[in-house]
Amino acid sequence: MEDVNTNYGLSPKLCSFIANTIMPQPLPIDQVRSTYVPGPSDISTIQISVECSEMAMRSMEVQLPRIRWFYALQRSLLAPIRKLPDNVLGEIFIHIMGGDAIDIGARDGQIWALLQVCARWREVVESTPGLWSKFHVGKKEVRQKTMSHRIKMCLDLSRTAPLSVSLYPHTYRVLQLQGIQCTGSFRPIVHSF
Repeated sequence: MEDVNTNYGLSPKLCSFIANTIMPQPLPIDQVRSTYVPGPSDISTIQISVECSEMAMRSMEVQLPRIRWFYALQRSLLAPIRKLPDNVLGEIFIHIMGGDAIDIGARDGQIWALLQVCARWREVVESTPGLWSKFHVGKKEVRQKTMSHRIKMCLDLSRTAPLSVSLYPHTYRVLQLQGIQCTGSFRPIVHSF
C-alpha cells in the first residue's frame, strides 16, 4: 500500500483506519475532522500535474531513440579507426580475409560485408588490389548476371596484382556467354576441378 501519511500529512492512526476494510470501534471522528483532506480543486491540480508529467514522459520517450542515434554517431565519428591511414586499413582488411579466396557465390562473404560498412571502407576495399586477386567460382548456384558482375569486379579491382582464380567447369560457359573482359593486363592462373 502507498504510504498515505507522506502524501497528505495524515496521522498513522488515520492511515490505519482508512486502510482497514473492517471498521474499528470507536470511530475517530475528531481526528477525521481535524485532518486536511484534498478538496476537488486540489484533486484537479494534482490531475493536471500528473497529465503534464505523463506528456513530458511521452515526449522524452520519443526523443530517446534520436538521442541514442546521435550518441552512437558521435562515438563513431570519434572512433580511433577513423584516424588510420587508408593503406593501413587496407592491410587490416587483407589480414581479416586471411588469404582466403573470395567466394563469388557467397551472399555473406567477408569482402561483401566490408563493402557495406561505410563509404570510406568501400573506397579502401575497392582500392586494395590484394583483396581482389584471389577468388573462386564454386558449385553454389548464383544468377549468371550476379556471377558475371562479381567476376568482372574482382578482375577489375585486382588491377595488376597476380591472380589466383579457381573455376568449376560450369563457369567457363558462363564466362564465354557473358564475354567478360578485364581492363589492364593480367595472367590468370586457372585451376579447374
